[in-house]
Amino acid sequence: MSYAPILLQRGLHVSVIGSGCVLTAWSATSMVVALAARRLPDRLRSQTRLAVGLTLCAAGEVALSQLPIGASWALLMLGLVMLGIGSGVANAALGRLAVESVPHDRAGVGSGDNKHRALPRRRSRRRARGRDRLEHHRERTDPRLGHGRARLRQPVRAAATWLGRALAMDLEDRGLLNAAHEEARRHWGPDPAAFDQDWARRTGMPVPAWLTVDSALLSSARAWVATDTYTAERDYLAAHPELLEAAADTAVAEALLALPEDVAGRYAALRQAAQHDGADAAYRPLLLTILAREFADAGPARQRALLADRADDLLTGTVTDALNELAGQEDQQAVAAQRATALLDLARAGDAEAVLEALTEPGRFPRLLHELVIRVDAASTGPAALVAYTAATTVSEAATAVF
Repeated sequence: MSYAPILLQRGLHVSVIGSGCVLTAWSATSMVVALAARRLPDRLRSQTRLAVGLTLCAAGEVALSQLPIGASWALLMLGLVMLGIGSGVANAALGRLAVESVPHDRAGVGSGDNKHRALPRRRSRRRARGRDRLEHHRERTDPRLGHGRARLRQPVRAAATWLGRALAMDLEDRGLLNAAHEEARRHWGPDPAAFDQDWARRTGMPVPAWLTVDSALLSSARAWVATDTYTAERDYLAAHPELLEAAADTAVAEALLALPEDVAGRYAALRQAAQHDGADAAYRPLLLTILAREFADAGPARQRALLADRADDLLTGTVTDALNELAGQEDQQAVAAQRATALLDLARAGDAEAVLEALTEPGRFPRLLHELVIRVDAASTGPAALVAYTAATTVSEAATAVF
């Protein structure tokens, strides 16, 4: 459905408002059917409802795929209405399945979990699943806790027991392990001494370092991994050198438990590099690679500004390597990378400005290429011709570039 407005506007020449109205046939139908699905007979099982909804969605997709060339937008309506009915029935069935998948006394968890899984944030989904699974393990391993939310608050001794058992399972799920650690710290906080004694008595070991981790360091580490950009990451790490000390190892490891393993590995590698060379040096290769992509994707005006402001960074080997890697691909990004590489070669020779001006006025390229080729040192001719060729919009302009 994301591409349907483009199809309507460019393929069928429907206005922006018109394309939105056409899509209403799907969205409005889906909403109405989802609300009306509660009136279906109770004897119709949720699995059957879901199967019916998905079948109708498939039928709608087939109807949309059979449109002939030059078809009117009106022919889309049948497929969109069928899709709307199917998605409405299926969405309502999914909610029922979520509630039916848990015991009756925990139906609220099922409905809440169904709503929570619709959230876009990946970390929130991982934490919610970890909490639900951890709570299930607690009720299963300690019958004294019983069912229902009213009896979840138990003495420290009971908490130490089921937490010790849960953590002794050598959990591999990072989300579940993170939830277990969070829950353990929550129980440890009110009476650390009593919890420590009971933990040692029931596990035969002292409390782990992650349980008594410095709360300020943990908050600082979490703020680091919650930054929005790589530049913000670097700046935060540079401003909080305490995160690079060995005393912060446990806090950082705990903060990274909330992330997928590959993302956590990136943070760990950057921190290790920052411990040896500093935050700026650790992030420099990554930020230069991002700069290379930005330069390749930019238009002439932005490229001129980047060359004026960050020439030293753009002319580094790291940027060149990144552009060469992009140039080896087989898409439009490769063409942009080749042009960017040529512009940087021209910048090294002092000829980038004239070529950037010609990019805004392609009619200047024939004279510019002639002036470059008759020089004693014609090294800039090749890069300039490559830029002219990648910017050509007609056969005549392309022929001029390759002369």
